[in-house]
Amino acid sequence: MTGKLRQKTTAILLSVFLLTGAVMPGAMALEGRPLVQLRLNGSILVGDTPAYIDSNNRTMVPIRLVGESLGNVVDWNEQARTVRISRGDQVVGLTINSRQATVGGQVVTMDTEPVIVNNRTMVPLRFVMENLGARVIWDGATNTVDIWNQPRVERVVLTSDNVNLRQGAGTSFPRIETLPKNTRLTVVAQSGEWLEVRTESGKGGWVAGWLVQDLLVAAPDPGGVPDGVTTGPEVKRVEVTENVNLRAGPATTFTRLALLPKGTAMTVIGAKGDWLEVRLEDGKQGWVAGWLVTEVVTANPPAVPPVLPEKETPSEHGEPLRLAVVNSSVVNVRSGPDISFPLVTQVRSGQFLPVIGEQGDWYQVQMAEGKTGWIAGWLVSIRTLSTAARGDGHGRDPVNRADPLAGKIIVIDPGHGSIQPGNWSDPGAVGKNGLYERDVVMDISLRLRDILISRGATVILTRVGDTTLTLEGRAAIANDAGADVFVSVHANASTSRLLNGTTTYYYAPVGSPLEGQRADRQLLASLVQMEMVQAMGRRDAGIFEASFSVLRNTTMPSILAETAFISNPEEEALLGDPVFRAQAALGIAEGLAKYFAIKAEH
Repeated sequence: MTGKLRQKTTAILLSVFLLTGAVMPGAMALEGRPLVQLRLNGSILVGDTPAYIDSNNRTMVPIRLVGESLGNVVDWNEQARTVRISRGDQVVGLTINSRQATVGGQVVTMDTEPVIVNNRTMVPLRFVMENLGARVIWDGATNTVDIWNQPRVERVVLTSDNVNLRQGAGTSFPRIETLPKNTRLTVVAQSGEWLEVRTESGKGGWVAGWLVQDLLVAAPDPGGVPDGVTTGPEVKRVEVTENVNLRAGPATTFTRLALLPKGTAMTVIGAKGDWLEVRLEDGKQGWVAGWLVTEVVTANPPAVPPVLPEKETPSEHGEPLRLAVVNSSVVNVRSGPDISFPLVTQVRSGQFLPVIGEQGDWYQVQMAEGKTGWIAGWLVSIRTLSTAARGDGHGRDPVNRADPLAGKIIVIDPGHGSIQPGNWSDPGAVGKNGLYERDVVMDISLRLRDILISRGATVILTRVGDTTLTLEGRAAIANDAGADVFVSVHANASTSRLLNGTTTYYYAPVGSPLEGQRADRQLLASLVQMEMVQAMGRRDAGIFEASFSVLRNTTMPSILAETAFISNPEEEALLGDPVFRAQAALGIAEGLAKYFAIKAEH
C-alpha cells in the first residue's frame, strides 16, 4: 500500500474506456455520498468517476478501472445492459439496476445493484473482486479500500512478549487478552499500522503491526492448499476449527449444503482463492472457507533420508543445470520427499528452481537464501540448461562460446522521473528517510547498462534524467528499436512497514494479442526474479501478472522488476547502499542471460 500516485498505475487509467449506456436518472451527482480511495496492490487508483459508498453501504467502483487494472476482461452489452467480467474460468455477470447476478453460471442475489454514473458502470467492489479471486480490505480510519491481487502478509508471529490483543485498531480500545512472544496469528484486515488478526484458537482482535513479523506470505494457511485445483497424489486432510457452512461454490453467496461441526475432517480436492473444495467422509462434496480449517498433520513424520539422486546433480565440471518449473498455482515445498514431511515454504506458478537431487517422484530444489526442500515431480516440469549456456555465474562461458547476451538489444526503463504538469519530476515512492525511488532505480539501471554492454549487448535507456515521455512513449522506444526484451526497474512501496521483498511482473493474458508471448514473458520474469533474489538476498515475494502500461504496450517480452520495498526501513537502507544497487543490477543481468541461454536451446 502506498501513499503516492504511482505513474505505472496512472498509465492504467489513461487506457480506461467509456462503457456506453444512458445515465441513470438522478445518478449524475455524487454530492453527499462518502467517497472512497482505492489502492491496488498498494498503488493508488484514480479515475474520472470516484468510488463512493451507496445507500446500501456498499463501495461502488467503475468496473473498467478495477477490472482491467487486475488483468480481467470486461465486456459490455449495450442492448441487454449487462457487464461480464472474466478472469480465466472465473466469470461474474451483472445487469444494470438489478440485484440478480451470475457467478460461474449460478444465479445469486446481491444486496445492492450496479448503476451508471457519469457514463461509467459502477459495480459493488467486494462482490465482484472476491468472486474473481482478489482480496478486498476496508480501512475505516481513512475510507480506503485495498484490493490485493498479490500475496500480502497473511501469517505473522509476535516479536515481543505481553502484546495486547484489543477490540479495535488503537490503544484506546479495551484489551481482550495479553499474548506471549512467538504467538502465531492470521491477518484478516488492516487499519493504518494496526492488524486485525485471528489466533489459532479462533479468537479475533487487533494488535500493533510493529510488534509482529512475517511468518509466511501466501494466500493459503501454512498447511498449504494450492490456489487452484490440486492434482496428483498430494491430497490434504483438513478439519474445521469452528462450526462451518459447506457451500455449493467458493463464496458465501452460494447455497449452504450443510453445517459442519467443529472438528469435522475432510479431504481437500481443489481450491479457488481462499476457498477449498472438499470431500466429506460420507462422500458429500462442497466448498468451505479456507481460513476456517487447519491441516491434519502426521504426528511423527519420518526422518529425512539421505539424498539419493537417480541422476547426476549439477557440478562445476560440465554437468547440465536442471530447472524445475512450477506448473500449479501454488505448490508446497517440503523437508523430505513425501507429503508426510513438514512444509518448508510454498512456490508459485512459473517459478524456476534449480534441481540438486532426485528421489522417486520428488525433486530436491535450491531456493532463495541457500534453503533447500523437496517438491513433487508431478507438479513441475524439468528444463535442462547445458553447460555452454550456463556460463561461469558471471555470464562468461567456460569454453569461450558467445555470451548469451551478446548481440541482444535490451531496453532498460528506469521507473518514474517524468515531468508532471507544473514542471516537477515524479519521484516515485519516497522512503521515510527521504530516498527517492526515481533516483534509486536510475542508479541501478545505469549499473545494469554497463554490465550488459560489457557482455556484448546493445542497451537503450528510456531516460537518463527526467523525461517528458509518456509511459506509452517508453514502450514505443523498445518497439521502434526492435528490442529483444524490455526491463522496467522499480522499487516497491507500502503504507505497512512490514512488507518487504522482491517481486517481478509480466503481462500476457490469455485471449489477448500478447497470449503468444505468455510462456516467454513468464520465463523471463521467473529467471530475473530468481537471480535478483539470489543476488540481493531478500525475500522472494513471487512473480505476478499485471496490466502495467509498459508491459501492455511492448511488443517483445517485457517485465517490471520491483527490486525491494523503499517503505521498509531495512530495505530503504539497502536501496541507499551502492553495493546493494550493484547486486540488484547483477541479478537482473544474470536473469537476462539465463533467459537468452534457454531460448537459444529451445
